[in-house]
Amino acid sequence: MLDWTPFQNAIVADTRPVALANACARAWRWLDLTPADRVAAVIDQIRTEADARVTAEALVLVRRRLWRDVGHDPDDMTQLQTALADVNTGRASTAVAAAVQRIDATIAIGSLIVERFPVAHGSDGGNLATLNAATPALSAAVEGTSNGIATPFALEALQHAIETFAPIGQQMGPATRREHAWWMGIAWRAMGRGAQELARHAEAHDAFEKAASYYDDAGDGASAAACRQNAHDLSMRLTADFDAVAASEVHRLLSPQEPLQRAATLTRLSREVGRSGDRFEAFGLGEQAAQLLDSLGFPDPESSFDSSIQK
Repeated sequence: MLDWTPFQNAIVADTRPVALANACARAWRWLDLTPADRVAAVIDQIRTEADARVTAEALVLVRRRLWRDVGHDPDDMTQLQTALADVNTGRASTAVAAAVQRIDATIAIGSLIVERFPVAHGSDGGNLATLNAATPALSAAVEGTSNGIATPFALEALQHAIETFAPIGQQMGPATRREHAWWMGIAWRAMGRGAQELARHAEAHDAFEKAASYYDDAGDGASAAACRQNAHDLSMRLTADFDAVAASEVHRLLSPQEPLQRAATLTRLSREVGRSGDRFEAFGLGEQAAQLLDSLGFPDPESSFDSSIQK
């Protein structure tokens, strides 16, 4: 199967989920370093408040993953306290002891980041703990719609999770409200994609609009713009106004754009033209997008598979 990951990454490179995923990968690499090397890595790679904030969030996710990998529920404090006691008395398994050692590393890294950038901790740490406790249920519901085969049951479960998660943001401070809004954006975007798969287009349109609004509140402009584009495309499709969709994309092509934005526009126009039945023209537009990405250093997997998967 061809790997189009480099193309996808090029389009979403500046979005918040990608930044958080990159921060998780970076933090994971630091866990087994010596204390001195960890300090050097943090000083070298965490240079702005934005870097500090996203890394602090990533460390929470890394700790939860470490607990899960050894069979413990990160939300069960009694279970975790027992595991720590077993480590202190030498009764823990090798795997659990190793996980606790790496968890201690995440705590040390977090302390260093907060020492250098106090704003990364925020002034509403208690609210952040509440948010972290509520996030797993929402995340699980989002994952239930992410396999590309949405079901009415999965969307109903996601709707219930959103209704449960939404009110907790009302009592939070500014920093944590931003994180809450980001998770709400993720949830409504997943709802939009799932509803679209089920051909519930009006629901999908509303969900994308809500996602965009929450992403605005979270400061994630790229994701907000992408959701508004999804909502716009659905609006045009609901009115069967292919000419309006195509005209909108052509207008973008005639306007000044960054190369990756132009590639995304070509891709959307190719998709809309393909839906109209003009497969030849759609193929030509797709070729143009591929050539543009190739010129930016993202080889076409069909002609340069080895290079594309090594990007």
